[in-house]
Amino acid sequence: MMKKYWMTGVLLACLSMGYPLALLGEETRPVGTLTVSTAPAAPATSTTTPAPTPPAPPPASTPPAPMPPAPPPASTPPAPPPASTPPAPPPASTPAAPASQAPLPTPTTTAALGDVTGTYDVLGQEAINKDGYHGVATVTKNRDVYTIKYQDDEATVFGVGLTDGNLFSIAYVSEGTPAILILKGMPDGTLKGPWAYKGENVPSHETWKRR
Repeated sequence: MMKKYWMTGVLLACLSMGYPLALLGEETRPVGTLTVSTAPAAPATSTTTPAPTPPAPPPASTPPAPMPPAPPPASTPPAPPPASTPPAPPPASTPAAPASQAPLPTPTTTAALGDVTGTYDVLGQEAINKDGYHGVATVTKNRDVYTIKYQDDEATVFGVGLTDGNLFSIAYVSEGTPAILILKGMPDGTLKGPWAYKGENVPSHETWKRR
């Protein structure tokens, strides 16, 4: 009995020091024959149970975005009423010509003088002293230019002339002073017009009548 208690104590001491003991059979060997194994002790296996991993929380669900309300249908504005066409203005009345109004005279066309060669009786009056005079003019032609010879009781004057339409223009020199004469064909066949010396401001007049 004491032997068993003693072996039990040894066994507990060895276990507390980490040395395993080989036991043969149910009986324990005597102390003198106790064999201690020098094999390294097996590492102690941790019996710590790992903490269970908590399950992952479910993903947060994103609430769907609310749909914007549909815009109300656009109302079509009513069509404007058709524009009213203004009435046409009454036709303008043409004022009647007064009964007493005389028709406008029709302008007469004066024929060109044509060839003015010939001999003319000349009657004139001076503008300054109102003296009358008379003389004779002889007209000759050299192609389109006329030569004039005027002669009266006091002097003989020579000049040069040109025609344009019903006008006969003559330039001459009398007593050293240049002068000009412009004759116009008249319906009765005579030539009438003004003349003036250089420096005068009032013209005199002559009438030529072909012989």
